[in-house]
Amino acid sequence: MDHPLRTHRLIPADIELPALGSTEEVPAPDKVIHLRFFSTSGSAYWLLAEYDPETGLAFGFAEVVPGCGEWGCFSVAELSDLFVRRPFPVWIERDFFVTPKPFRCVTR
Repeated sequence: MDHPLRTHRLIPADIELPALGSTEEVPAPDKVIHLRFFSTSGSAYWLLAEYDPETGLAFGFAEVVPGCGEWGCFSVAELSDLFVRRPFPVWIERDFFVTPKPFRCVTR
């Protein structure tokens, strides 16, 4: 569910993404990152490499705490629903300036 402060969907309707598990044999530095999500406050970000539209689960790299990033699954639905009202609004946005490229080439 999206909220009124976000003016876009986290997963665009017209994007084609690799299925969950489909890049399992690809080494992490070579996995293509298709989307980047970030917190409107702080330095947390999520890099999406695979996605299952049925479950809303994604696989990619996430760094919620600076210096503690790791590969794993995350729920795009939960990111979309995340909204903190106090002391100031915080939510997750999609980075519109990311183009698909290997993880090793992504500026974090």
